Amino acid sequence: MVRMPHSLLSRGRRVSIKPSAVQNRVSFTTNQLMVLSLHGDLQAQLRSGNLDLSKARLLNRIKDDEVRRHMMWNAIHNKWTTAVLRREIADLEVAKERTLEGERRRAEIAKRMTAVRASYVKHRRRLPPEALGEVEEALARIDSIIASFIAGPGGAEVVEEVA
Repeated sequence: MVRMPHSLLSRGRRVSIKPSAVQNRVSFTTNQLMVLSLHGDLQAQLRSGNLDLSKARLLNRIKDDEVRRHMMWNAIHNKWTTAVLRREIADLEVAKERTLEGERRRAEIAKRMTAVRASYVKHRRRLPPEALGEVEEALARIDSIIASFIAGPGGAEVVEEVA
């Protein structure tokens, strides 16, 4: 016989409970603690029945509140399975890594351009006219590369040239 808390006593008598019932109680307690550790928006959707615990646990791993809410609503609206949600979250992580690497490269390029500008300013008086022409061509090429990627709809350029 297993000793149980007061709430499980029946009419003042001790009740014999099978070990599986104790295991069920432990599982229930563990699941309830897990639910309490979820973010509030996930708890609300779990209570309303829109989301199951396995999906809520996956979504709870996403740190960014906005991204988590977006993924939660997509999972609910599109009726994603747990496997689909797991794939979407994995894709998010890959995209995040790519974005981080892209930002590093962009920062490095900006740093190099700043260093080139500083070098030009320092040595501009010593450059012969032919070198100035090459510098202008290189700048025009860089400018056209950047402009080709920031063109708006219909090919109209979004960035206005400052005179």
